[in-house]
Amino acid sequence: DRCHGRVYDPGMEIPALSLRELRRERGMTRAYVARKLHLDEGTLYGWEHGRCKPNGVNLLKLADLLEVEPRAIAFPDRKSGHE
Repeated sequence: DRCHGRVYDPGMEIPALSLRELRRERGMTRAYVARKLHLDEGTLYGWEHGRCKPNGVNLLKLADLLEVEPRAIAFPDRKSGHE
């Protein structure tokens, strides 16, 4: 399993832009973000497609890289794959 950091507090979820949307708006490739966070691209893919979600530490690193508050990042629902 490539999903690092599965621990996530569902209570943190609020209306937000998807991780994929935020990444693309900033002109960042999945490879770039994965490299900056020292993760496998498959992990980031999993986050973007609802297979898993980042733990608190990775969420903070991701938010810092994207220059947003952690709560501004939406993740797809694991069951449906949709936000």
